[in-house]
Amino acid sequence: MLKRAALILLSALLSGCFGSQTSTLVQPSQELEGTRRIAVLPFRAQYGDGQAMGDAFVTEFMSAGFLVVERGLLEGVFRSLSLDFETGALRPEELVSVAKSAKVDAVIFGTLQAESEKVGGDLLSVSLRMVSAQSGEILLSSTYRNEKLLPANQIPGAMMKDIQKQLDSYHAKLAQDRRRAEKARKKAEAAAAKAKKAEEARLKKEAARAAEAARAKKAEEARLKKAAEEAVEAAKKAGAAPETPPPAPKAGKKAK
Repeated sequence: MLKRAALILLSALLSGCFGSQTSTLVQPSQELEGTRRIAVLPFRAQYGDGQAMGDAFVTEFMSAGFLVVERGLLEGVFRSLSLDFETGALRPEELVSVAKSAKVDAVIFGTLQAESEKVGGDLLSVSLRMVSAQSGEILLSSTYRNEKLLPANQIPGAMMKDIQKQLDSYHAKLAQDRRRAEKARKKAEAAAAKAKKAEEARLKKEAARAAEAARAKKAEEARLKKAAEEAVEAAKKAGAAPETPPPAPKAGKKAK
């Protein structure tokens, strides 16, 4: 029994049943594809330093290739709109105003939660959402459960690995779909060109047959015309033969 349990445990470890503590979901959309410039807000913290966590993700998103609005500029935007930057909370209409003023494609919201008092509260749940500045839809969401008791400053890097993996997978699938669509388009174009060529050949063949039929008809008409002319000519020749002269008058009678 113990040997069987050990084998099951080993199989689970090898198959990755105890994999990443990060769960990331990517919403396929054109908005996500076009997202380059983002703003990262302070994380709302039930436990821990939300501002520090937000700043850490600024670095991570920049490393992932995103353009991130500088914190001072973002704070200025919030002040100009009479909004509280520290809370990191925005209503939908405020999100649109902030995004428009900061000229960003999306905004990153995040939360920190303490799920246990274990190890002084270090057992955290960290979650973030990338929200479209245009539609307000969630383009990406990620949650990290700190089951390995990582220090808080190591969590952003651990989360970003999975986020980057999912984004790379999304872009790879998108590229594959585009290649397939392009291949299908070219195949359809080739089939259409082939069909067009075949139709042109058929029409050309039909035109040639029609032309041949017209020539045959014209030749037949010429033959019939010639035959008719020959018949008329023959009739004329037959009508032109000399007539028998009238008999001479008998002797002793005067001609009248």
